[in-house]
Amino acid sequence: MRAGYRNMNCSSIQKCITINDGVIMNQHGRLIQMATNLQKEIEGAFSDLIHTRWGASETVWVPLVDIFETTDSYVIIADIPGVDPTHISFSIKETSLQICGHRVLTISKSKGKRIVSERSIGRFCRTICLPGPVDTSASNYRCVNGVLEFELPKK
Repeated sequence: MRAGYRNMNCSSIQKCITINDGVIMNQHGRLIQMATNLQKEIEGAFSDLIHTRWGASETVWVPLVDIFETTDSYVIIADIPGVDPTHISFSIKETSLQICGHRVLTISKSKGKRIVSERSIGRFCRTICLPGPVDTSASNYRCVNGVLEFELPKK
């Protein structure tokens, strides 16, 4: 920032400043607001870093999915690595698929002190709206190596 003094309506040069992009503002008003907003952004970034990436808390997460359409069906593939298949439930309706489950921490605390924890644990639930109606009675699914695949025949 630099002092600004060209065509200003301020009573003194000390009351106004010019930001590099040419915006003139009251030193005690907008500058304090900008500093407060910057402080909140920095606190938020460090809070996310501390609590999400380094902490070991249970969080809500959703599996990533791919949806494909063939001539006679929709295929939904969901990544659920580390989820025990017995901890998965799903519901197929005519125009939607809901996948819910729970991923637990699989490493024992006796293995040592955790330094970094980036993987999400906890409950998840994802509802996928289908592009068209499906035959729920003829649907197939399988789960192999943490990949859940549904084949939903079109009506």
